[in-house]
Amino acid sequence: MMKVRARRKLLYWIIGIVLLPIVTYFALVLYANAHDRQGDATVQELAQLIDEFQKSNDRLPGSLDDLTVRVSTRSRILLILPPPKMRYETVDGGYRVFYYGFPLGPFYGYDSRTGEEFIEE
Repeated sequence: MMKVRARRKLLYWIIGIVLLPIVTYFALVLYANAHDRQGDATVQELAQLIDEFQKSNDRLPGSLDDLTVRVSTRSRILLILPPPKMRYETVDGGYRVFYYGFPLGPFYGYDSRTGEEFIEE
């Protein structure tokens, strides 16, 4: 009886040691994909909002806080994890909106001067 319990305990430890890293890996991959998808959608939506702001005010917004419209794509990922943090900067009469990819970059975004998305490391 004691040997059966010891074997079961050992089996549970082995299963735990093998399954925990696998589950953690897939959770991180799922979060990274959701993070980048939401980041891309938010960049596109912000670019449209900034263009509309520029047309109606004849100037670029000083920051993303100047945009009074709430971005619809911003929500928590997997219900608990934060969405990507968006960055905005004005450059040579245009602007760039970008976010850092999960986990350590590069950053992805949109440059209004070229009208194209960019990736920088």
